[in-house]
Amino acid sequence: MDSEDSELYSNEDEDEDGCAGMFDDYSDDGGCQASDGSDIGDASDFKREKRKDTYEKEGPLADLGKALSIVQGNRGEFSFGGKADFLPPAPGLEIEGIGRVVLPLIDEQVAERIIDVCEQAPFGRGRETLVDTSVRNSWQLDPSKIKLTNPDWATGIQRAIPIIAKKLGVEGTPLTLHPYKFLLYKKGGHFTKHRDTEKEDRMFATMVIQLPSVHQGGQLQVFKDGSEDPVIHDFGAAAGTAEYRCNYAVHYADAEHAVTPITDGYRLALIYSICWPVRSSHPAPTTADELYPALLKPLAELANADRAFHYYLKHEYTYHSMSDIAFGSLKGEDRARVQSLRTANEYLPPDQRYNFYLLQGKRHASYFSEDYTTWNVKEWALVEEPKYKYGPLLDLEGKQLRKSYPTLADADVLNPDHQSRYQRWSGHRTKTYEGSLGNEGAHQGLDISQVSASRLASKVDG
Repeated sequence: MDSEDSELYSNEDEDEDGCAGMFDDYSDDGGCQASDGSDIGDASDFKREKRKDTYEKEGPLADLGKALSIVQGNRGEFSFGGKADFLPPAPGLEIEGIGRVVLPLIDEQVAERIIDVCEQAPFGRGRETLVDTSVRNSWQLDPSKIKLTNPDWATGIQRAIPIIAKKLGVEGTPLTLHPYKFLLYKKGGHFTKHRDTEKEDRMFATMVIQLPSVHQGGQLQVFKDGSEDPVIHDFGAAAGTAEYRCNYAVHYADAEHAVTPITDGYRLALIYSICWPVRSSHPAPTTADELYPALLKPLAELANADRAFHYYLKHEYTYHSMSDIAFGSLKGEDRARVQSLRTANEYLPPDQRYNFYLLQGKRHASYFSEDYTTWNVKEWALVEEPKYKYGPLLDLEGKQLRKSYPTLADADVLNPDHQSRYQRWSGHRTKTYEGSLGNEGAHQGLDISQVSASRLASKVDG
């Protein structure tokens, strides 16, 4: 999906990505027990759950996490953009039923004619497709209804590919850019914070190209790891170039982002899906050679102890992308860290080397609070033990190995960023409000369904 046409927090179901029936039913243990046999989700409230988090803070696993935390690799940029120098300033826009459109768009009558041939842009919530202008207010048109007649446009799009690949940390990868939607915003147009979903095979990121436009507002805000301090793309507004040339922005599809309200004028944008090639042979990210000893020593100690471990990836991945392109689908820091582990692993003796696997999981937790004025989970009590479910185990080529999964104990978490259990699961979540309960006053129910963006589990040979 595109940056401004996506499913709003739609991480609770993977059915349309080919994962229906692949997950086990929710279970209290989910095969995920602590070493003492107790369920890792047996906390009676948030604070107790946090106290019981027992990941290793000293020892070889902690040392491996410390070494991995400083791995930079070629993780690429989280979100980037600016002047689209690779594109012609005059795209030659033609719209079916309208004809040639002069840019920037300032004629109100022409704008209304364009709106007449568009549809109100919807958004996804769970399995529903909704139209609600308080959440999203813009108009969209299928790219088949659009023509960019300037012959340099197609050439420019091809020139963008190596630029994007380099900035995303996958230089040399023949990415593909597929047009997804044409969008029009006018005064009052906006899109609240949301995430895109991978609606197209191998799609992992989004490019927004803003055509020459005269407008106020309409910034694209991209948030990293739940931060409230976003990367902001103003598409040339501050530089005064927005009406004279195309500007662009790129971000990972699973990054939270929003479009601020348009306060004046019209904003036209083309959305492209950025997709991995069918058979990727992109170069692996690198880590400075001097870091490998720091990784190798604790990894060897873990191997000597015949000890498995698992690592929570930071980005969201669908089952389809994992099974189709597997390691090739990993993004940014995930890709850099996993490749660093794989490279260090090659230095171990053959009989001590690890096998690496991918595993996708979901955590379901329900909370309640008598204070209906806050959505801060720390102020809510856990109704019952969290439940977990997992998909099949995959190797890094995407091959399904078995339906069962290894034990994922807190004590075996490779945790370079020192995240609590709640933080490790909280990256991709949805909330549903259950309302008042019976005659007990202003009680609320909070249902959180969280995807641990595909787990990387590891296991010693033999």
